[in-house]
Amino acid sequence: MSAVGLARRRMNGGMLWLYEVGASSPMAVVVGGVVAMYQTGVVGVPTAFLLVGAALGLLVIGYIAMSRHVEHAAPGYALLAHGLGARWGLVGAVLALASYNAIQISLYGLFGVTLAGLVGGHWLVWAGAAWLLIAVAGVVNVAVSTWVVAVVLCAELGTISAFILAAFTHPAGGSIGFAPLGVDALWHDGLGGVLTFAVAAFVGFETAPVFGEEAKHNRSVMRATVGVLCFLPLFYGLAAWAIPVAVGTDQVVDVARDPESGLPFVVLDRAYGSGLALIATMLLVTSILTAMLSFHGTVARYVYAMARERVLPGWLAGVGTGARAGAPVGGSVTQSVVAFVVLGLFAAAGADPVAVLFTWLSAGAALGVLVMLCLISVSAVLFFRAGRGGHESVWVRTIAPVLGVIAGVGVIAVVVANQALLLQVASSSPLQLLLPALVVAAVAAGLVWAAYLKRSTPQVFASIGHGRPDPLAQPEARLADLDV
Repeated sequence: MSAVGLARRRMNGGMLWLYEVGASSPMAVVVGGVVAMYQTGVVGVPTAFLLVGAALGLLVIGYIAMSRHVEHAAPGYALLAHGLGARWGLVGAVLALASYNAIQISLYGLFGVTLAGLVGGHWLVWAGAAWLLIAVAGVVNVAVSTWVVAVVLCAELGTISAFILAAFTHPAGGSIGFAPLGVDALWHDGLGGVLTFAVAAFVGFETAPVFGEEAKHNRSVMRATVGVLCFLPLFYGLAAWAIPVAVGTDQVVDVARDPESGLPFVVLDRAYGSGLALIATMLLVTSILTAMLSFHGTVARYVYAMARERVLPGWLAGVGTGARAGAPVGGSVTQSVVAFVVLGLFAAAGADPVAVLFTWLSAGAALGVLVMLCLISVSAVLFFRAGRGGHESVWVRTIAPVLGVIAGVGVIAVVVANQALLLQVASSSPLQLLLPALVVAAVAAGLVWAAYLKRSTPQVFASIGHGRPDPLAQPEARLADLDV
């Protein structure tokens, strides 16, 4: 391990798109998230994906526009520092590290239970095996990881498309119902849980700027993110609609709540036989693995970028050489250690791997990412108002970010108001305040950290978010063979 930079100019827009969609884990969203959303009793799940997708689209306009001018491997940290000041950069850092670690670690519970249900054994054993695999894969060159994500993702999307086709060609009762698409089907008790699951389903779509230093062109980041936001809301909305089409709108809640129903695999069984359903189950396992790998890489780059500026210990900025050239090894090892410790604590406490480890951590991550994106939109408005940037339109500079903040705050309010139902605790239980309190604590921790750095190492505080990759530390791939 050495202190050179990340692999430069290795990732094109297609590779970034794969990483973003892979982080979303489409198979896990359809098999786990969508079914759980119907269990809340809300039938308007397809509409929830469309509305949340629109809100997130507004939230990332300023984010992506600003990231073109502030290229940084820890965008949630750097963009807030450039728009709101150094102390808010550290707030963004804490929110990002906490949220991305939380959703990455939450997936170990889902992975362990899924594999234990398939082949037997204890969930923790399979979670441990996944941890070891991610720890090894996380220190290889990003191009190798991308190929793994690409193969798995193509198989996932193909299988989900087959499920959608089966549902719409074999609708319950012989006709396709449109009731789930109505807004009135969304406004029921359980709305907060549905919106939280929808936000969690999209988490990862905003990670392209994390790979900005490794992207071939700045516009690749914008194209990848726009492509994801044009694709995922429609794809998830269509997959969510396919479930009530297949089992009947009036039956979908009861069927989703029945653990023996086998949704959505039963639809594949009926249309194509058990073979494709088995393949889909196996793809669920690999889908979770690729999502964990994507979030692992995101956390590793945040750690690397902050260590490069000495906000974190400098040795964490170590990058691999040889076959691991350009991989943020220091950050990767750090994320693996954090995941190991947190997973061990949940296991020692005897927490349910799905109801607690997966649901609570993924819900907390969704809330944290939403807050971070709202802050970045505010930062973008101030950044462009100060005369920085290029020739962005007033829509990009002001209108879209402001509308995004309004939409984001609205979603946050609904989610917070429905925490009891989401976490499955009594409405009088103080546990319903746990996740919002942790997000507030993360903001406070960032501000305290900033105050400490400003007093103890003012030169480090002044450089927050302003680190740049050294173009001579890691040669670009296209120039690697050039003799000078």
